[in-house]
Amino acid sequence: MKISEFARASGVGIETIRYYQRRNLLPVPSRYPGSPRRYPDVWVRDVQQIRGLQAVGLSLDEIRLLLRSPAPECADMQQTLARHIQATRAELARLKHRLRRLQAALPGCAEGPGRRGQCGLACLLGPDGGDPCQARKSVGSASALTDRS
Repeated sequence: MKISEFARASGVGIETIRYYQRRNLLPVPSRYPGSPRRYPDVWVRDVQQIRGLQAVGLSLDEIRLLLRSPAPECADMQQTLARHIQATRAELARLKHRLRRLQAALPGCAEGPGRRGQCGLACLLGPDGGDPCQARKSVGSASALTDRS
């Protein structure tokens, strides 16, 4: 099949195919003079593997080593996967922290839209390590108690 057909069957663009070739992830098929290059159908699976491995976080260099080595060692693959598991756990921890901060800011926004100092947005503007709204809530509670007396 021609490159346009190969790209369509693989679910990527022609430039992606050429990029993978420049990165030595896919070979460049030979051609006869005056005729277009022909891509074998079985290479569609290679492109799908590359995309799948990218989706779980492997770099193109790691993918090239896995796909182009005659018989990748299981220990090498386990080591690569262990690194990605560790990195994914760290990223997940950062995302959970971000989610907690966003959830903490949300109720404040409902109370005072348009009043930036009182909106939950102010909680997000504080330093990453602390919660400036927590201190403000404590002060607010104390002043509420003194106002009632």
